[in-house]
Amino acid sequence: MSFFKKLFSKSDESEPSSNSETPIDNVDNYLNFPPAKTEQELTEMFAGIGLDRQRNVPDVIGDRSWGCSMNTKILSFGSDIHVPFQVLGTFSHSSETWLWAWANEKSNVPSELQEQAFKLKKYGEENDIQLLSVGHYDSNINEIHLIGSIASGMFGSSCYYIANFGQGSMLMTIKSKEFEIEMKDEFVQIRTQTLFPELISTFDMNHKNAFKYYVQAKGYNISENENIVVAKLGTNGIKATFDEIGRMLKMESEV
Repeated sequence: MSFFKKLFSKSDESEPSSNSETPIDNVDNYLNFPPAKTEQELTEMFAGIGLDRQRNVPDVIGDRSWGCSMNTKILSFGSDIHVPFQVLGTFSHSSETWLWAWANEKSNVPSELQEQAFKLKKYGEENDIQLLSVGHYDSNINEIHLIGSIASGMFGSSCYYIANFGQGSMLMTIKSKEFEIEMKDEFVQIRTQTLFPELISTFDMNHKNAFKYYVQAKGYNISENENIVVAKLGTNGIKATFDEIGRMLKMESEV
């Protein structure tokens, strides 16, 4: 997971400051995402495009340290990058547990910085997905990346960020053009073909379903014939072959 390790930047040694605003119990303007029956299906639907967007993060941030203000609601990297953010929750390094922002009574994170966390909670409750609806549970760093990827994919975020503050890490999503790098079709294809094998080796999912969700989210048009899925983007294409239970057998370029 050397790529994942790059996502942790240097930080100051103290937790970010916060104000005394109380998180809300109900979320207005709830987004009607397609229902996922299981955590695996949710992963198939959103984790691919969410993880894809992380590829830009190390290049944008470099070796800058992070800092954030709950008062100004701005996340900063060094002195020149200042972006809005949403707080999803925190991961304890010592106990290896995850705590959603809406379940943390001591955090005093402003309600408007928890809007995505509350929407995920509601989605989890409506679709019986405990990953999103249980406030506190044993976890690991891979699962934190999974939550970040799902949230980024669902909300169309530019990326997610795991901010290490010493005894724990805070998971946030970011929406800013500074993290969105335009690429030519051929480079989009190269990223797709290199990232997808990493995705299916990291998270449990049906490869065929995940591939279709992923490439469609990236703007490909797909055609399907039994166990073969062809994705086209301009003059570039990818041909993926799967077995009868949806496991990927081969992926190759197609012009």
